[in-house]
Amino acid sequence: MSTPIKPSSRLVSAARTLIAELALIAEQTDMDLIHLDFTVDHDSAMLNNVVVVAPRGHRCFVYTNCRLSQIPGTRRAVILPSDAARGHFRILPGEILHLPNKPIELRREGIDFATRRLAELVRDDAKVNGQIDVFPRAA
Repeated sequence: MSTPIKPSSRLVSAARTLIAELALIAEQTDMDLIHLDFTVDHDSAMLNNVVVVAPRGHRCFVYTNCRLSQIPGTRRAVILPSDAARGHFRILPGEILHLPNKPIELRREGIDFATRRLAELVRDDAKVNGQIDVFPRAA
């Protein structure tokens, strides 16, 4: 059985944002956030970390050190939390689902495939206008 996190969610990409800042943004907007932490140089981008932030009442749940995973031949990537956390996250239009299982194929070839696919999208200058909010963080 899957548990919807919330029907209002945001995908956020920013320079090394602190976890406390993400939690504050999530709580103030009452939105779940997915933060993609990249290191970008002149001709490449490396995904360092994926963080899922989910405010609930007076708590804010934060999943750090997540990885993208995509089974070859499928259209959607999922987010795998660290090995210590249960389940995985599936992103659907307007909501994030926390599924209780962590299939072995997501951990093995899924992570490698998603890493290669993301590198291809960056290399090919994929257009994400209207799909992602980018908030560069001042140094």
